[in-house]
Amino acid sequence: MTLLECREKLGWTAKRAYTFLGLSPQTYRKYEEADEELMQSARYQEYQSKLSSELTKNYIIDSTTDDFAFLRERHAYFIDKSLLIKEIIETGQTSILLARPRRFGKSLNLSMIAHFFDQSSNPRLFDGLAICQEESIVQQYQNQFPVIFLTLKDVEGASFDLFQEQLADAISFAIAKFPEVLSSDKVEEVRRLTLKRCLDKKGSIGDLKTSLLTLCASLQAHYGKRAVLLVDEYDAPLQKASEQDYYDEALDLISGLLSAAMKSNPSLERGILTGCLRISKESVFTGLNNVSVYTLYDARFQSFFGFTEGEVKRLLLDYHLSEKAEEVRRYYDGYPALQGNLYCPFDLMHYVSDHIADKNAKPGYYWMNTSENEIIHALLRLAQNNTRDELDRLILGEPVKKSVNFRMTYRDLYADPDNVYSVLVASGYLVPKKQEEDFMHLVIPNEEVRYIFKTQFQKWIEERAGEEGKEGTLLRLLLQGQLKEATKNFSSFLWDTIGIHDYSRPEAQREAFYHGLLLGVLGANRDKRYKVYSNREGGNGFLDIALLDVEANKGAIIECKYAGDGDFDSSAKKALGQIRANRYDEFFYGYPSVAHIGASFYRKACLFIEEN
Repeated sequence: MTLLECREKLGWTAKRAYTFLGLSPQTYRKYEEADEELMQSARYQEYQSKLSSELTKNYIIDSTTDDFAFLRERHAYFIDKSLLIKEIIETGQTSILLARPRRFGKSLNLSMIAHFFDQSSNPRLFDGLAICQEESIVQQYQNQFPVIFLTLKDVEGASFDLFQEQLADAISFAIAKFPEVLSSDKVEEVRRLTLKRCLDKKGSIGDLKTSLLTLCASLQAHYGKRAVLLVDEYDAPLQKASEQDYYDEALDLISGLLSAAMKSNPSLERGILTGCLRISKESVFTGLNNVSVYTLYDARFQSFFGFTEGEVKRLLLDYHLSEKAEEVRRYYDGYPALQGNLYCPFDLMHYVSDHIADKNAKPGYYWMNTSENEIIHALLRLAQNNTRDELDRLILGEPVKKSVNFRMTYRDLYADPDNVYSVLVASGYLVPKKQEEDFMHLVIPNEEVRYIFKTQFQKWIEERAGEEGKEGTLLRLLLQGQLKEATKNFSSFLWDTIGIHDYSRPEAQREAFYHGLLLGVLGANRDKRYKVYSNREGGNGFLDIALLDVEANKGAIIECKYAGDGDFDSSAKKALGQIRANRYDEFFYGYPSVAHIGASFYRKACLFIEEN
């Protein structure tokens, strides 16, 4: 294989190839255009071998880390986003917020940026990456600055004290990278004492607020260079605080910390924040009004977060999974960009890792265990009937028209159900299909997220079933034979909870769905007096639900049917016939009073009838 063939198969530019081989453009061009005689030379064979080895490398897939150096040192598969560094430098902005959905590569990109600027990092980590072709940027910026890296993704707590303790841990970890500053005679003693208190996690709230500013100033005093400050997931603590009762205190502390460090800080070379929500200049970080904000839907930086169509195609090709392209598109694609859609990188790397071992593995729902799914649950808890209808339409693939506020704060989240839609867009659970004046037509981006909505909807219904059943109203009505009231009671519950997507599921699954929902309501009140059984053997088969009132010595057998044509009476009578034919009441052998109840369901209504 010739040099040209190797390069084209790798998908590299000529510049990337000659940089990788350590050649000048002229020398590389000579070898790429070599005649037969030159192609036989030892030097040509050496260069060809190096490029060929890149084709045959068995790059591991590591979907568990966002540490750039760790990935590069292990020769793990890495999709080159290094030109993000050039784009950041060329904006000319000192302070930038890159707002992206969770799991969209923010932490890995920030780690890459840190290793590029950091004066103590290994420059070889970038060998072969596109940024190395930008010679003036490499000479001026690579490994030239002290870098402060602060991650706030794990700062949370059930109380403000725990929150403050975890923030102090994160700041202490960032300061610990620079022990030389704590003993430097170039740094003012008052600053060294502040940093020492923060390092020992004994700093006051005032110390914490000024800690990053103090560290920047101390680094400049010691090294004679301004610092690069990187803060990952700046808003994660605020999301956690909004779910507790200390949001204002948390906001004051985070706001003070970042405003001091990133506004008018003469010791700051660059400040980069990543997070899910953009900064609301009206109500959050009012002192931090100099930050340039770029979201997923801004053209600048768009292709550097998430995987592009071309990157996904190459990833699948490299691992012999090209035939999975359509499946990957349905499950993980759907985030609109200027040129095609973007895919969630967290999903893609996990998917490929799973399918290396088993090509026939089913697509995974990799977001399912992430804490951000609580946002959907919050919307359901706040929702009125019209909001639940909107969620139904989304699950069924239809758009909903909403005004989206990208300046939403977490304090506003629970004020109105419509506010949650803005957070769902920022978090990547919904995407705009089209813009119409001040409104966006929102849709669920892919099958993975659709599954999360369905699962959260089901979880909420189960919780509501438990709450509904605690009073035991339906249980007592059925055991007492008050079936008209029982019909009204459960039909009202169905109307308030289930959606179109529940009763439009395959017909074979509908009966089991209603059976499970009824069982959830009835089972919530089981105790020493009331017993509830399901799918127990009785007579010649397995009954659906059996109820027992131990004190009154009464029982009831309920058989569930789905009235596919809307004929409740016919379906309920069919259920009664099944109870008789299979002699289910033998389950209550010895009980003097056992009622036979036929239950039929259709959409958001039901009917209970008893055999005369």
